[in-house]
Formats: sequence, C-alpha cells, structure tokens
Amino acid sequence: MFDRIKGLLRPAGAGPKASPPQVPPSRERSAALKAEGEAFLAAGKLAEATRCYQAATEADPADAAAYLPLGYALREQGQLDAAIATLETALELDPRAIDGHYLLALTLQDRGRLPEAIRHLEAIVALDPGVVDAYVRLCQAHVQSGNMAAAAAVVDKGIVHLPEAADLHSLSGNLNLHRGQLEAAIAAYRRATAIDPAHPEAHYNCGIALLGAHRPAEALASFDAALRARPDYPAALSHRAGVLLQLGRPAEALAGYEQVVQLAPELTAAWIQKGRILRDAKRLDEALASFERALAAEPGNLDLVNDLGLVLRDLKRPLEALAAFDRALQAKPDFAEALSNRGLVLHELDRLDESLAAYDRSLQLRPDLADTHANRGNALQELGRHEEALAAYQRALEIKPGYEAVYLNESLSRLVLGDLPGGWPKYEWRWQNNSEAPPARQFSEPIWLGKEPLAGKTVMLYAEQGLGDTIQFCRYAKVLSEQGAKVLLRVQPPLVPLLQGLAGVERLLVPGETPPRFDFHCPLLSLPLAFGTSLQSIPGGGAYLHVSGSNFAGRLAAWQARLGPKDRPRIGLVWSGNAHHKNDRNRSIPLRTFARIVSPEARFVSLQNAAREADAAVLAQRGDIAWFGAELVDFAETAALVAQLDLVISVDTSVAHLAAAMGKPVWLLLPVNPDWRWLLEREDSPWYRSMRLFRQTRRGDWSDVVARIEQEIARLA
Repeated sequence: MFDRIKGLLRPAGAGPKASPPQVPPSRERSAALKAEGEAFLAAGKLAEATRCYQAATEADPADAAAYLPLGYALREQGQLDAAIATLETALELDPRAIDGHYLLALTLQDRGRLPEAIRHLEAIVALDPGVVDAYVRLCQAHVQSGNMAAAAAVVDKGIVHLPEAADLHSLSGNLNLHRGQLEAAIAAYRRATAIDPAHPEAHYNCGIALLGAHRPAEALASFDAALRARPDYPAALSHRAGVLLQLGRPAEALAGYEQVVQLAPELTAAWIQKGRILRDAKRLDEALASFERALAAEPGNLDLVNDLGLVLRDLKRPLEALAAFDRALQAKPDFAEALSNRGLVLHELDRLDESLAAYDRSLQLRPDLADTHANRGNALQELGRHEEALAAYQRALEIKPGYEAVYLNESLSRLVLGDLPGGWPKYEWRWQNNSEAPPARQFSEPIWLGKEPLAGKTVMLYAEQGLGDTIQFCRYAKVLSEQGAKVLLRVQPPLVPLLQGLAGVERLLVPGETPPRFDFHCPLLSLPLAFGTSLQSIPGGGAYLHVSGSNFAGRLAAWQARLGPKDRPRIGLVWSGNAHHKNDRNRSIPLRTFARIVSPEARFVSLQNAAREADAAVLAQRGDIAWFGAELVDFAETAALVAQLDLVISVDTSVAHLAAAMGKPVWLLLPVNPDWRWLLEREDSPWYRSMRLFRQTRRGDWSDVVARIEQEIARLA
C-alpha cells in the first residue's frame, strides 16, 4: 500500500524517503488488517479498505503506516475533513513522512486552505529537494493564492535543484506566459521539450505563446508535436484547427474541428467554429446543425444566437433569422452586431426604414463597424438617397480601406447621380465579387483601358453581364474600329443572329470558341472607362442595331404575315423580366396591373417568350394582347417583330435595350431606385434618344405610372 501512495510522487533525484512501515511482532492483528485493507484498496473497494485501516489504527494507535492509507482512502471517498484529521495524526507520529505531507497538502488545497497546504509542500522540499511534484504543487498553490512572485521563486529554486525536470521548465513557461513575456515563455517551453520531446503540455502551451507572438506557422508545428505525443488532445486539436483557419486552410481546419467534437463533444467552441467554417463554405444545412448543437449546450450564448441568425438568413429563412436576432437583442439590447444583422434582414424583407433605424442604433453603440456603415449605405442607396449613401460608404472605407464591395456600391451611386467619370474607375471593383474570373486571369494578353494606341491592333471585346448590357455596350465596337482596331466580339449565343453585321465588328464569337490571335482584350462594361465616357460623350445614342439584309428578310415577311393589316398603332409590351434577377421584385409588374394600359386605341403585342403562371392566367382571360411566345426563339426574331411596331412599353429588361438600340420609341417603366444607367429624375436617357422614362413616385406602387401611360396612349389615338 505504501508504494501505491508513494507513486503519487515522481522523485527526480535521491533524497530522504519515509521508512517502510514496520509491523511489530506483537501487533500481528494490526498487520493483518493493513494487509486486508491494501487488498481492498487495490480492488477499488474504498469503504471496505477504510474499515480495515480504521480497525488497524484502533489496534495500534501509534502505527503511522496505518494512518497514511486510511487518509488516502478517506480522501478518495470525498471525506476531506476526516482525511485531513487522519493525515495530521500520521504526521504527528512521523513528521518526515513525505507521502503524508503530500497527501495532506493536496487535501488542504481541495478545501481551499492554501496557507496550510503551502507549509506542507515546503516541508517536502526541505525534506527532499528532488521531488518534482512538490515544486509543481507548491507553485500552483502560490498561483491560487495570487502570489506570482512566490510561485516564480519556487520554480526557479526547483530548476536549480532539478535542471533536467521538464515539468519545471514547462511551469516556468506558464508563468512567463501569464506575465505576457512571450519570448521567455517560448524559450522555457522549448527547454522542456528538449528534455522531454513527448511532453504534450509543453508543446501545446508553446503553441499558445507562439500564437500570441504572431508566429502561426511555428505554433502549428508545436500543436502538431503535442498531438504526436497525445493524439487525443482536444485542446491542441482545437487550437491547431484555429491556426489552420488563420493560415487560410479552412478545409483542414474543418477536419480538425470534426476530430475535436468527436473526442470532446462537450466543447461548444469547436461546434461553433465548425459551424462558421461550414457557413463560409456554403454548406448551410450542416452549419445550421452545428450551431443548433452548440446552442443546445449554451442557450444563453448570444454570439451563437447571432451566428444562428446569419445562417438562417443565408438559408433564405428571413423571418426565422429576424426572430434569432430579436432573441439576442431581447437579452442584450446593446448588442451592436445583432442590431446590424437585424438591419440586413429587414433590408432584404424590403422594410428599408426599419432597416435604416437598426443600422443607426447599431452605429450609435459601435461607430467602428465598417460592415454596418456599408450596409447602411446600401439601404440609403435603395431608398434613392445617394448622397447620404456616398457618405456612409466613405465612412466604411475610412474604417476598412480596400473594402471591395463598398467601392462597387459607391460606383453605382456615382453613376446614377450622373458622375460617370467618378463612377467608372470604381465600377472595375465589380470583378472582386464576380463568379467569373477577372479579365487579367482570363487571357494572357493585356487588357486595354484606353492607354495604348489601337491602329493596326486586334482587340477582343466580350460580354460579361446580361443580354441587355451586351446590347447597350456593343455600340463601342464601332468607336474602336474608327481608331484603327480590328474588333472581335464574344457574346451570348442568343444574340449572335441579332449582332451579325454590327458596325465595327470583324468577327462574332461565342463563349468556348477559340478566338484568333489578338493584341488586347476588354470586357464590354469597361469600355466607358477606357474612353472616359461622360454624359456628354456617350456614343451611338441613335439607332445602331439594324434589322435589314438577307438575315432578316424572311423573318420580317413572316411577322408581317402574322400581324396582318395594320389598322391601329401597334404597341409591344414587356411587363416582367428574369424572375431570378436580384432586383426582379422592384422592376417586374404583375400583368393584372400592367394590362390596365391596354385599350382599343391600339393593338397590343407581347414581346415576351414566356409568362409566369399568374400572368398566363390573365392572358388566357383576355384576347386583346397578342401572344407569340415560343415563336420568339432568339433576339433576331424579337427584333423582326419589334420592327413591325410603333412603340414598345417595357419594364427594365433586355427587350427595352433591343428596341431602343433599333431606334424604336420606347417607354420604360422604372422603380423609385432605378438601375444606375437610367440616372435620376430625368424623363429621357442619354444612352438612347428614342426612350422616355416613366418613374415611380412611391416605392413599390406602379399605379401612378400605369395611369400616366394610359393617358399618353389616349393621346396617340
């Protein structure tokens, strides 16, 4: 039994040891009881062992060797006061019993009686300066008492006596780490691991110190060493995953957190970090499950509730996301980040005034939140308050220089305000958030942005956004050609028949087709920057798409036949665009509302090749809108039909661009906050001379726009 208790210590050198218990021949009963108690203790039967040792002390009250194991058994059963009394008796009988001092010190520490514990640990050091655990425990007791100087002195003394004790060097590292002396801590940990290369705690804590010193690659190596020594070390796994994330290796970090939650599912922080990585990777359902698992363990963790709201927003569950942010704010009304995120969801729910109020409250609490300033600018932009939006973007950039999305949104406000020279350079930031590779990575040839002369050079132009954008900006091909360039133009396949013969274009291409050799390239929407386009210098405002030649002769004849004799003005209609367009809710109009403009004074023709379910039902109920749907197989067919019309009335779609580029009169219906190209307030467009703009006066309300168009149609009769 004595050896088992003695095994609690790890002596590192020779020194006085407690004498083995001597069983007086006259006390055979006590010896037998101790032997029986030791057998029970070895079998883990603490209560039976206690009874045996108590009987032994009754048989021989002066036998210290019976009190030590009795004190141990009592301590193991949580009977701390009885254990303390028993061990004190043992030490009265044998003051040099190191095991007795050690067990009593541990038990006193458990009871919070630190000064007494310290005295007994100091007694061990005095009796045997080679007991490593005595220094370790003594240092810990001083730390618990708040006496850091004494703790450091103990460790220093221990290292003098035991210079090869890895635990003491590791403890020295801990004390230096606590004091913020990172380099000293790192040096101490490295001495510990040089002595004991398989010391997991020293490697782990060295990693923590290296992280504090901003040396993540070295920290990673330390955590790896800790895990080689102890593969099932959750704290090391968790910190290693954190470093991998910091080093831009999220897939490996995720694998690390997966290991952590398998080994220690109670570590909520690992579930949270796992959820955040999954959210960034767009694995949203898995992220949600991870956050919910963490929240079950920590329902009061408001940062986690905020994370939950963010992933619910990403999952397009805005009302649930809003409820999560409200839950966080109910518990913590001054939670600035949750207020900001609440504003973001309200914005997406089109509750812009509430969104703005949430952003304003968030910034009162945390004026340094760049994202909140940026999102506030977006809300102001959508409300049409562009000057205020620019001020918000400027503040975001002061806090976070190089904020990519802000530059792009700033450009949109500048462009819609008519500041084209100020907007085009920042519009180039669109590539930072574009799923398509930026121009510099698409081609080995240099991009042309207006600096190099073009005479004798071949320039590859290419579509980068929607069909309407291609139609609007393909006009620049002629400008390049006039400067001596040979122009290649890569466009979307539906536009190829329409753009055959476009002025200035040597050859049309489609994506995936290998182009001939060229000298420069330029995306279409960078051409205004290249030419320094202002409101006064926009090229080609008249007709530049012409429906003529053999490509169109058959199409034109076919549409003349379909439409029949003309007895009234013919008006083409477009009331909705792509349902997946990010701004579709603002630009498209239900046909039930739009059809109010239809009257006997004109013949109305749909220019759409598809109708949404609700709109199709309206079309089926009335016969005063001609529907050709599937016959509009490409833009050349649509152009041939438009050529037969007198007017096109459209929401902001590619067909409006097509008709205006053909020089047809176009009446364009615009929301309160239009796309940047339509500017503000004016009723005409510098991009298209034949276009009239009809603007909403109340957000989301098309009734006044439709009423004005009704009046204008009546004037045509």
